[in-house]
Amino acid sequence: AATLGVSALTVPILLLSFGQLSLVAPVANLLLLPAVPFAMAFGTVALVLGSIIPPLGYVVASFSWPFLEWLLVGAHLLARLPLAALTPRNVAAGWAGVYYAFFVVGWACYQKPWQRVLPTSELQPRSGQSN
Repeated sequence: AATLGVSALTVPILLLSFGQLSLVAPVANLLLLPAVPFAMAFGTVALVLGSIIPPLGYVVASFSWPFLEWLLVGAHLLARLPLAALTPRNVAAGWAGVYYAFFVVGWACYQKPWQRVLPTSELQPRSGQSN
């Protein structure tokens, strides 16, 4: 859920920076994200061990290969899907402000009224006070 939320919040930045909007990004994140921690862990261990004992670094690095291959092949396959990305002709920077304004308004409406006014500690009766 967090990955999808971040993807939704970065839409204007991606459109303005790269001029494309990936339609397969949410699916790609769900399918490929599980490989990332393993690739990073093996790569980090290989880096540390390889700086001390280079042949051992190569051995550990070979364990990251299946996870890196998973990421590369998955990204290439998903990128080749029809309509994997949209390329709008003219993207005005002003619409990004409107997009984010909708997020802020939606977030504000989603908050419970007592969360907007008082912190939780203020809602508790103080000792010696009656309700």
